[in-house]
Amino acid sequence: MVRLATFFIVLLIVALLFLKSWKSAQPVAPTLPTAKPKPRPKRPAVPEEFWTQVYDTESLEDAKKIQRKFLDSEVPCLVYQQGKKDVYGDRMKHYGISVPREVMEKAQNLLAKIAL
Repeated sequence: MVRLATFFIVLLIVALLFLKSWKSAQPVAPTLPTAKPKPRPKRPAVPEEFWTQVYDTESLEDAKKIQRKFLDSEVPCLVYQQGKKDVYGDRMKHYGISVPREVMEKAQNLLAKIAL
């Protein structure tokens, strides 16, 4: 009988130690490799400046061709898709090219030299 009581006391002590160590062990979250933030692409111009449309066309290929010429000449430009109708209800061409107001004259000179 004494042996049985001793066995239960030892078993109780071992169980309490196990529970104490189990509760104190915090689950460790797996660490993900830290990814470096991607560099932001450079904006072609300050967002506060005004842009002016210098050309519009039906063909995306023509717009991309002019954009390449502008970028080769270091003229920042945007190619955008226009809406279907303007405020007067007239049908619009599909693609436009805009440049900052400061380089509008240079862009117009380049357009005059480009033979489409």
